[in-house]
Amino acid sequence: MIPECFYTSQYVAIDTETTGLLAHRGDRPFAISMTTYEGEDYYVRWPVDPKTREVQYDLRVLEACVELIFQRSERGL
Repeated sequence: MIPECFYTSQYVAIDTETTGLLAHRGDRPFAISMTTYEGEDYYVRWPVDPKTREVQYDLRVLEACVELIFQRSERGL
């Protein structure tokens, strides 16, 4: 799902877009972008319900993003 280069690159920059700035009031990430040191890009955006502002996550993609972050963190990358 997420290209292998994001697991093996020495550096990965990660950015998010959120529905607002107040996580304690329910604002959530709806997009994640990542770039490796070598210039490979990955971007995912989930739909947001315009009435409720609830993010409609694809859980497989969300879990893969979280797993990548934890794996890199555990290895000190």
